[in-house]
Amino acid sequence: MITFKKQIVEIVSEELVRANRKFPQFSSMHEGYAVIREELEETESCLKSCETNLEMLWFDTRANEAEKGKDAAEEIFQSAISAACEAIQLAAMAKKFQRIGADHEVPEVRKESSET
Repeated sequence: MITFKKQIVEIVSEELVRANRKFPQFSSMHEGYAVIREELEETESCLKSCETNLEMLWFDTRANEAEKGKDAAEEIFQSAISAACEAIQLAAMAKKFQRIGADHEVPEVRKESSET
């Protein structure tokens, strides 16, 4: 498992390099949060598809419908692969967030004066 985890970390690093070539650093914490939230929601959507297809697989299993069950298993496979890809992007964006301010100054939030 340790070797596998190291490989995943390397893939996340590669994804971060690819994303940084395509998109600049987050311009604010808010932007970084929004991108991370989007990646999380996409990961969750893929996992929800796995869950839905697992329910279909169980229904097909109880009905002894092997061919339909195989189709559901293929959908689980495809959705799980998509979830893994989205999770890698999620991890890469979390790493990217950690670099806010490292390459340039993040714009500071302007404080409103309480004086009128």
